[in-house]
Amino acid sequence: LCAIARNAGSFGSRLTGAGWGGCTVHLVPQDKVKQVKQALADKYYAKRFPDLSAAQLDNALFATAPGRGACYCAL
Repeated sequence: LCAIARNAGSFGSRLTGAGWGGCTVHLVPQDKVKQVKQALADKYYAKRFPDLSAAQLDNALFATAPGRGACYCAL
């Protein structure tokens, strides 16, 4: 998975999950997100899970953006 993403344009990729079934996290420039998602769908999911529906694939393969994280708010 990491190699597929890196070859498709990800700056960095890693496996994570701590026993929860695993997942991958990829640092991808905005203009490469569709390309990386398509490569993962074609080269991994379509081969390993050929009966996956479009809705199931959307639940398994999605992009997010970083947020601010925790902060202190004085009330």
